[in-house]
Amino acid sequence: MKKLVALSGVAGLVLLASCESDVTRPGTDPVSPSTDPVQAFQAGQVVQGEYIVLFDRSLPDPAAAARGLARAHGLGLGHVYGTAVKGFSAEIPQQAVAAIRRDPRVVRVEPVRAYTFAVQDLPTGVDRIETDRNPNAGIGGDPGPDIPLDIAIIDSGIDDDHPDLNVAGGVNFANGPSSKWTDGNGHGTHVAGTAAAKDNGDAVVGVAPGARVWAVRVCGNSGFCFTSDMVAGIDWVADRKSSGTTDFAVANMSISTADDASACTGSSGAVHEAICGLVNEGVVFSLAAGNDGREKDAFPEVLAVSAMADFDGLRGGLASPTCRSDEDESLANFSNFGSTVDIAAPGVCILSTWNDGGTNVISGTSMAAPHVAGAVALYLHAKGMLPATDAAGVDAIESAILGAALPEGTSNHECSYDNERPSSEPMLFVNGTAFGGDGSCDAASTDPVTDIAVTSVSAPSSVTQGDMVDVDVTVENVGTEDVASDIDVTLNDDTDAVTIGTETISGGLAAGESTTLTYSWDTSVSSLGDHTLTASHDFTDDDGSNNDASTTVNVTEESAGDNAPAIDAFTVSTRTTGPWQRADVQWEVSDVDGDLASVESELLDGSGNVLDSAQSSVSGSTASGEHNLRTRSGNAASVRLTVTDQAGNQASDTKTIAF
Repeated sequence: MKKLVALSGVAGLVLLASCESDVTRPGTDPVSPSTDPVQAFQAGQVVQGEYIVLFDRSLPDPAAAARGLARAHGLGLGHVYGTAVKGFSAEIPQQAVAAIRRDPRVVRVEPVRAYTFAVQDLPTGVDRIETDRNPNAGIGGDPGPDIPLDIAIIDSGIDDDHPDLNVAGGVNFANGPSSKWTDGNGHGTHVAGTAAAKDNGDAVVGVAPGARVWAVRVCGNSGFCFTSDMVAGIDWVADRKSSGTTDFAVANMSISTADDASACTGSSGAVHEAICGLVNEGVVFSLAAGNDGREKDAFPEVLAVSAMADFDGLRGGLASPTCRSDEDESLANFSNFGSTVDIAAPGVCILSTWNDGGTNVISGTSMAAPHVAGAVALYLHAKGMLPATDAAGVDAIESAILGAALPEGTSNHECSYDNERPSSEPMLFVNGTAFGGDGSCDAASTDPVTDIAVTSVSAPSSVTQGDMVDVDVTVENVGTEDVASDIDVTLNDDTDAVTIGTETISGGLAAGESTTLTYSWDTSVSSLGDHTLTASHDFTDDDGSNNDASTTVNVTEESAGDNAPAIDAFTVSTRTTGPWQRADVQWEVSDVDGDLASVESELLDGSGNVLDSAQSSVSGSTASGEHNLRTRSGNAASVRLTVTDQAGNQASDTKTIAF
């Protein structure tokens, strides 16, 4: 039984939305979802017939109490919680809900709700908070040592053999057995990489390089997360912390949650109560604020994280947007915000680890939160501190993280950002003295930049040899200086070493301006197979890395039989000989595929009945011949000619005759 929650990622921006209508839990967990999660579910919808029941925290044996209630009321028992909170999840018949609420041991009964995702280069986010400048992170040069701390990633799982992650283990509370915690979505792996990807010279590096990450899978492959599974995941982390099995320093949950800015009361919402229980065990909790673009009432016990837009890892606000539209060095246009949101971190166009050992770029407060989780581990490492053991220790760490953050507004600190929303979240910063850093930050250059970029080459992925193919090439002035001179752009077929054509952008391009050029590619003389088409310009600018772009097109052979044969000539002469009516048929036929098969002539009466016929076998691209037909019926009315190719395609014509 489960309550769906939204992971706060924006692969395409996935917005948290409340809705009161009920939904039914999906019965399967496909690896490749066939529907958009936002269309299939809306965040906060009630899952029919499923509930979370919380007991008073003083109850000594919640498992026994849960089993007793299940027997007494015919419940379908789900998870049992015993550390972060005490209680259980279950399928509960409607007639039993009131009776369970009256049980003196029960402090809260709430429906399960459904949500979905809220979605070695130095990633811009890790760069922007100046992790690379912090000597304790040790990024760059020879591979650095792993940070010896544990981070719980409460999400969709983690790619268990990703070479850039130090995956310590995991557990599954979503569909399937508990041992199947590997990531079938990619979101959890991305979050883990931002927090703790290794400094090993490969792929990317995280804020706390090489810290041990634990997969706590509470979201299915399709991106749906149920609150009952979330509580179970949080409870698992709390149990391992409490028992001394794993000394978790911080937990990250990039999943949207309900609004509640009040402290836990013992009967608050189940997810909120579970988080409070985990914090009481000494685990810092980093939580995505969500992607509604609205004011958020965040749980006070967590570090609630909004997302800021940064496209180059540098202060100054001069970078152009990359993977999505937004303004550099501002609060992201999708991010939630507010006085109860604690801190802002980069969350737009973030490069991080992905499934199958790869990387991916996505956006969201989901991507901002793990920057903070990694910062907690980096702070403890820099200070030589062990993880907290209680809520007071968590408060002290949170205060240190927030104390090291930069006040919002570049007028308040040159390394900060500007937030135009009615809130003032400080910016996460890990190169301050609290982290053992020197307080410096990288600045964007204010010098004029001349930069003409070939941004895309677009063509069909597959064409038939002989086609005339349109290839579109987009060129943009991505610099800060206008270019007034002509720009020649040449498209080459690298595979066949031929030039397809050259087009001129007369008068150049103003800064920020783009244009699309269209080339005609004659594939009649192109070789079969994959062709790399590369467009490049001849203008000398400040950045040669984007002066060309390529695409791959597969040229295939035209399949025999694709085209129908044709009747090129068809004449009939008639005569009478004694009792016989005779029709002499002359014909010429062709087929561009070269697969002619047969030609048939038929003598028909007025009702279309066949009086006589003749057939010739033919081959190749053209054929001609004569058929002599006759009848003694005296009622011949027409002749039908039919040509057939080897693929079964036909052409037919009928001529009326007279004697």
